[in-house]
Amino acid sequence: MKKTAKKGLIFLMAILILLVGCQKEEKADVSEKEIPVEVLEAKASTYDERITVPGVVASDEEITYSFKMEGKIAKILVESGQTVKKGDVLARLDEEDYKKLLEISRLQVKSAKAGYDNAQNALVKAKANHDQAKKDFEKIAVLYKEGSISKTEYEAAELRFDIAKEDYKTSRGGAIDLAKSNYEKVLTNHDIKKDQFANGEIKSNFDGYVKTVYVKEGNQTDKNEPIVAVASTNAQVAIGLSSEEKQNIRIGDRVEIIYGDKNIEGQIKSISDVLDSNTLLYRIEIAIPQNDIPSYSIVKVNAKIGEQRGVKIPIKAVLNDGLPFVFVAEEDHAVKRQVSIIGYDKEHVFIEGIEDNAKIITIGNKVLRGGERVITGHLTN
Repeated sequence: MKKTAKKGLIFLMAILILLVGCQKEEKADVSEKEIPVEVLEAKASTYDERITVPGVVASDEEITYSFKMEGKIAKILVESGQTVKKGDVLARLDEEDYKKLLEISRLQVKSAKAGYDNAQNALVKAKANHDQAKKDFEKIAVLYKEGSISKTEYEAAELRFDIAKEDYKTSRGGAIDLAKSNYEKVLTNHDIKKDQFANGEIKSNFDGYVKTVYVKEGNQTDKNEPIVAVASTNAQVAIGLSSEEKQNIRIGDRVEIIYGDKNIEGQIKSISDVLDSNTLLYRIEIAIPQNDIPSYSIVKVNAKIGEQRGVKIPIKAVLNDGLPFVFVAEEDHAVKRQVSIIGYDKEHVFIEGIEDNAKIITIGNKVLRGGERVITGHLTN
């Protein structure tokens, strides 16, 4: 029995050794199996470093017009969405209403002017009375001193002079000042109303389109109440950039505006030097031509902020195990290389960490682990 057990153990060990040997041979066969791949020869080049940031669309210029006086709206001559030219009449007040107001104002000026004239005439008269009373009193005072007239006559002359002085003081002071102030105030108001009369119609200050009509014909309107809003036919996009990003752009630079499936070329028109305290970014304004993007829409802005040098490869060539890497073919074997991604476009990335002429595996890389034998085909960059 012991001999039989011993022989069985030896046989089992022999079987295990054979199995391990077969597995090693299979592994050796697998490791030497050639995997077909396609490669791209690395070549460093200079490319535009770009950023994509959100932006908000608004009209380049927008004015909400109103009348300078109250009145009844006789005509609204435009409607929302209508194109207008500089000088086009947008709305008009009822002439009869403000003609009546202007006539009332004219009569107020006439009355105030008469009051001021009367005050001036009263001043002239008071001065004449004052001068005469003074002259009479001085003459009486001499006669009284000489004893030629009585004290009663002297005191009567003195009283007349005191009254004349007080009358002159009043005419020269508060009365004429009040009349003059009232006249000037009424005249100023009349001039304003004349200006308002001349502005009884609203005209557009620039070419554009009617954004909003706030009122209807026949409505009463108050002074400075919104009537019509007109926006410029040109639009602009506002974005915010960091200090570092801002340093690499210039007024006049071209940028790409993306809205849905639309791509529009814009041009940077202003760069603020004041940091926005809310966003901690600098405001950049971009001029764009008239288009059908609604105001206050959110768009994407793609802008060049510098240049970089790197190797351009298809996005699919880059894999990631926590850090980006690629496989390169070296002496017919796949070798894993860590890389840094420094830029990208729609279908490519730009990387650092690969020398020129390295053969980057672009197709077949997803089945590799490193060390495999590969058969290479070439792509053009």
